[in-house]
Amino acid sequence: MNDVRVQGEGLLSGGDLLRIGSVVFKLLNAEQTDGVEAQYHETLHRLTITDALTGLYNRSYLLQFLEREIARATRHGRPLAVLMIDIDHFKNVNDRYGHLAGDFVLRELAAILRVRTRREECLRGTAEKSCGSCCRRRRARMPRRGDELRRLCESHQFVFDDARIAVTFSGGVAAMTAAIGPNELLKAADQRLYAAKRGGRNRICE
Repeated sequence: MNDVRVQGEGLLSGGDLLRIGSVVFKLLNAEQTDGVEAQYHETLHRLTITDALTGLYNRSYLLQFLEREIARATRHGRPLAVLMIDIDHFKNVNDRYGHLAGDFVLRELAAILRVRTRREECLRGTAEKSCGSCCRRRRARMPRRGDELRRLCESHQFVFDDARIAVTFSGGVAAMTAAIGPNELLKAADQRLYAAKRGGRNRICE
């Protein structure tokens, strides 16, 4: 391959910019390409395990996370509980303020929960469903944790295009029992979530 030269200058080296038409290329040396490739694969991996709208983990990752945590909790005799939440009357938000406002509410709530997520916890969120949080906690403590998050959401000012949007969520708590799998644990939390919905919403059921 011939050396690349710029008219009137020497050889191009790492970090130099080369413009061809409307496209600008940045030349990288061998050490830099190793870092770029690693970053590329890391970005691809992140895209496969997170939701594009909320930036939270998707269901596939949550199931893998739960499978690992259930095995660890069983092996060490530790408790494991799941909190599943869903925004109350979310369809009304979309109908009244528009889908862009609905997307804003999901992103804003995800940001609120992410800041308060511990390293041992996993947050899942999608555009269709709001957020599920699971962590290593005794069942007795999880409803209190859920209620703290619920109050944070209720008191937060969700403002989109000068419109204040009242947002609350309902939640359900389920604890790991013997011989339970990730799907069964999530199903149990989901059942309690809908019990909270039937009970008047803006509450946590266990």
